[in-house]
Amino acid sequence: MKKKDNYVLLIIICIILICIVGLLYLNNNDNKKNIKEETRYYLLDDYSRFFTINNCLGKYANALGKRDTDNLLRLLDKDYINNNKIDSNNLYNFIGEYNGNYSFITKKVYYEEINKNYIKYYVYGYLIEDNIDNDINNKYEKYYIVNFDLNNNLFSIYPYDGSIFKEDNNE
Repeated sequence: MKKKDNYVLLIIICIILICIVGLLYLNNNDNKKNIKEETRYYLLDDYSRFFTINNCLGKYANALGKRDTDNLLRLLDKDYINNNKIDSNNLYNFIGEYNGNYSFITKKVYYEEINKNYIKYYVYGYLIEDNIDNDINNKYEKYYIVNFDLNNNLFSIYPYDGSIFKEDNNE
């Protein structure tokens, strides 16, 4: 009888150990999923890259003010164009209509390294109409993603809702 009790006790202990190991494994996998789902955005503090991104958006603002449709279609991100089915006929329905000389003033930039050759910059700033008097007549708060390919020194612009900056202000 004692031998049978020892086997039952040993089986119960094994079942408990298997359950504990299984729970630890599931908990570890959940933590890995949370880490993968959590995106890491960093505040850009490199002035050289900051001004490079500002210059990219300055080119976009210049083309926007001049209504240079061909150049705007080249500067906009291909995914943005494809997702919204943008062409030269409906472009300004998506990006807005501006006439005149415009510049872009960058206020804040976050970045996300997709890989060692590709970086996404999340930009907050103002599209400002330039004039002789240096008075600010038209100032538009804007949010853009600047996708930068370091291998080819190419960039594309993706207008977006600014969710990263809105979350940052809520903290």
